Amino acid sequence: MPLNTFFPIFVSAGLVIFAHGLYGILVPVRAQIEGFSPTAIGVIATGFAFGFTAGCFYIPRLVSKVGHIRAFGAISSVLSCSIILSIMFISPVAWFITRVIAGACIAGTFMIMESWLNERTTNSNRGSVFSIYMIISQTGLLVGQFVLALDDPKEAILFLVAAMAFSFAVLPTAVTGVQSPAPLSKVSINIRELYDNSQVAVVGSFLAGIIAGAWVSFAPVFGQQVGFSTTEIASMMGAAMVGGICFQYPIGRLSDRVDRRMVMIGCGIAGAIFGSMLYGVSQSSGADSWMFYAVVFLLGSVLFTIYSLFVAHAHDYSSDFVATSSGLLVIYGVGTMVGPLATAYLLETVGPSGLFAVTSISHIGIAIFATYRLFRRAQPDDLETTDFQTIGLARTNTPHTYGFDPRSEEESS
Repeated sequence: MPLNTFFPIFVSAGLVIFAHGLYGILVPVRAQIEGFSPTAIGVIATGFAFGFTAGCFYIPRLVSKVGHIRAFGAISSVLSCSIILSIMFISPVAWFITRVIAGACIAGTFMIMESWLNERTTNSNRGSVFSIYMIISQTGLLVGQFVLALDDPKEAILFLVAAMAFSFAVLPTAVTGVQSPAPLSKVSINIRELYDNSQVAVVGSFLAGIIAGAWVSFAPVFGQQVGFSTTEIASMMGAAMVGGICFQYPIGRLSDRVDRRMVMIGCGIAGAIFGSMLYGVSQSSGADSWMFYAVVFLLGSVLFTIYSLFVAHAHDYSSDFVATSSGLLVIYGVGTMVGPLATAYLLETVGPSGLFAVTSISHIGIAIFATYRLFRRAQPDDLETTDFQTIGLARTNTPHTYGFDPRSEEESS
C-alpha cells in the first residue's frame, strides 16, 4: 500500500503530538507562575500519568462500541474542552481533574491512530511506516515545547493553541474515505510472568518511569526556580530531547554488540553524573553558557534512551513482543506517577536540587540492579537475541505502538 495513503493519519498524529508537547510543558510552567506548591504540581503530574495508563485499558471498550472515527472525534472534543476548562478554573484540584481527563484522552487518540496504522501496514512497508511515525512523534514533541517561547504563559493563548490543535486533529481522519480498522485489542499483563522473564527490565522500566516523570514534570519548574526565561526553559527541554533522539540508535546498537546490562550500567552511571553536573552548571553559569546546554544534551542522551534498552532486553527472553512491551509500558507508567510525587517532596524539603536527587538516585538504582543481575543470569546466545530498534520517546507510546513495530512482525512470521 502506498505511503501517501497514510497521510491523513500522519497529519492527525502530528497535530496531537504537537499539542501534547505544548500542553505538557505549559502546565508546570503556568502552575509555578500561579504559585502552586511543588506537591500540588506533583499531584497534577501524577494525575496525567494515571489517566494515560488507565486510558490504555479502558479506551478500547469505547472504540469497540462506537468505532474509531466517532471515538476519535469524541475524545478529541473532550480533550479540547479539558484544556479550556483548565484556563477557566485555575486551581490544583481543577487541574488535577483536567489532567486525568487529558491523560486518558491522549492515550486514546494515540491508540486509535496506531491501530489504524497497524491495520493498514504490510510486511513490505511496516518498517517505513513505523519510522515515519516515530519521526513525527519526536518532532511534534520538540516543536510543541519550543512554542512555549512564542507567548507569555501567563496568558490563555498557548492553552488555546493546544486546544485548537487537538480539535483540528479530527479533520484529516473525519473526512478520509479510509475504512475504520478492527476493534482495539485490550491490554492484559502478567506482572509475575514479566518479572520472571526479565527482572532487570521490570525494575529498570519502573525506575526509568520515575526519571522521566520527574524530568518532564519538574524540569520546567526547576528552570523557573533558578530564574530561567521561558525561552531558556524551552531550549533546555528541547536540548534534552534532541540528546535522546541523537543517541538512541548508537546506544541501542552498542547494546546489540555487548551484554545489554553493561550498557544499562554505563547509562545509569552517566545519568547520575550528568544530572549532578547539570545542577552545578546551572548554579555557576545559568542558562547563558554553551556548557549548560551541552550537559542537558548529554543527560537527555541517557534519560530518553534507557527505557528502550529494557524493552530490548526483555524481548531477548520473550516469545511475545507485544504483550511483554505493553506490560513494561504499564510498569513504566506507574513509575511516571511516582516520580513527580517524590520530586515534589524533595523540592519542598531541599529546594531545586531535589529534581536531580530523584533522577540521580534512580539512575544509580538502575546501575546497581543491572550489576546484580549481570552476575545472576547469563547473557543470551547471540542467535537468540533481536536487533535493537528505536521505539521513540516513551511518553508518546501506548501498547498499540508495539503492534506495528517491525519486531512484532518478526515473531509472527
